[in-house]
Amino acid sequence: MRMCFWLLVLTLIAPIAIADSSSSHRIYAKPVKRTAPDYPSSELRKGQQGWVELNYVVTKEGKVVDPVVEASSGSLAFERAAIKTVKRWRYEPALLDGEPIQQSKTKVRISFALEGAETGVSRRFHRTYRKIDETLERGEIDSATLQLEEAFQLKGLTLGELSWLWALRARIAGIQGDREQQLVAVRRALAVPGDFIPDKLRSGLLTTQVVLEIQEKNFAAALDAYSTLKAVEGADTSKLDPVVDKIHALVGSDRPLGVAAEIGGDRSCETCASQWRYRPMRRAIEITEIDGTLGNLELRCEWQRYVDEAREDVAWEIPASWGECSVVVHGEAGATFKLVELPDA
Repeated sequence: MRMCFWLLVLTLIAPIAIADSSSSHRIYAKPVKRTAPDYPSSELRKGQQGWVELNYVVTKEGKVVDPVVEASSGSLAFERAAIKTVKRWRYEPALLDGEPIQQSKTKVRISFALEGAETGVSRRFHRTYRKIDETLERGEIDSATLQLEEAFQLKGLTLGELSWLWALRARIAGIQGDREQQLVAVRRALAVPGDFIPDKLRSGLLTTQVVLEIQEKNFAAALDAYSTLKAVEGADTSKLDPVVDKIHALVGSDRPLGVAAEIGGDRSCETCASQWRYRPMRRAIEITEIDGTLGNLELRCEWQRYVDEAREDVAWEIPASWGECSVVVHGEAGATFKLVELPDA
């Protein structure tokens, strides 16, 4: 079977800023070699399609190092293939005032699709979906869950069908009160590329995401979802508008913002077992209430990369010149802690 892949670069983010001078001349890293991934044989046999979102560093030599899976369609095989692939890529290094530097926060989305395969929803799948939906309407949650798991095992699922299945899983998780799984499912349903779900369903999923991200105190992600929702035709954000206003007021207040964290607690990807990721809204952070073994704390910013030991009694102040940052905390699975965003000075 022949196969094809396409790569959609979500974000090519800037190089490290060695100095704070706004007059510095920066040039982004330019790809010179980006080969397509090998299609995993296990997924090929099933005719399975999927996607992986990665974040990685481009070194001064133009090599890709330290790729991190940020999200995926749920296939460990695709995640492994994507990581292996980006490590082979090469770039012309980023430049600051003519000198090569690291580009510390580069994001890419790799979609795995079979040549000639459908991307939408087939009649067979529509019947399967309707059967699960009817089971849910009857309140038979266990039966619907079993039917959904069987549906995920169907051969030849398209990217569009995966989106609909993840929307169903989000619905079931919501009924079961599994907020974490519901959020993962919502994110995956919305992340499938293309216009595979109607605006009404997309609006509902985005509304749910905003609420869940706020409950998890992922304020940056909540605001992103809110902005996307406002762009959907016919979307009603009137009930969310005052909540979003409160988020902005809270972030701008002098109150510390704390979020509970667990290494390996994120089920959005199979390879997240040894890390925890977060995007802060403020420029100063600290770690408290560590229970378990933590490794390094890594800041992946638009203009800088910083690595330190993850420990208590230390406050990390992130210079504004570093741009938007993501926090990655490494450690042993099951270790817990609290990340606190300190008020801006």
